[in-house]
Amino acid sequence: MLVPAWAALCVWFAAWTALAWLSMGLLRRVRPGERVPMRQRFDGAPVWRVSPAFAAVFTPALAFVVGLVTIVVGFRYGGGQAPATNVLLAAVFVAAHWIHVTMAVKMLEKERGGKTSPPHRP
Repeated sequence: MLVPAWAALCVWFAAWTALAWLSMGLLRRVRPGERVPMRQRFDGAPVWRVSPAFAAVFTPALAFVVGLVTIVVGFRYGGGQAPATNVLLAAVFVAAHWIHVTMAVKMLEKERGGKTSPPHRP
């Protein structure tokens, strides 16, 4: 199934907006000096951590590159059409980032002793 490339581009713009919103929410909930868990073991222990900026930018940047490439390829080589899976891919990026942000914030709050952080103000 194909969709017009302009429609896929609109979906990607909405996805990029949602990804930015989620990233800003993550940055507001991370305290200065904390590192964000990027991956967890099955027992819940973090495998590796990164700076808040990297955690907030990684998935949106990857989604931007993937979205841009798939839209351009669909427009250029698909006769102005994009596969419907392109639209699904945008939704998968948003869902994955939402899950990561939610789990990272829960883990940080658990490490703080269950206390939520006040909004971060630079």
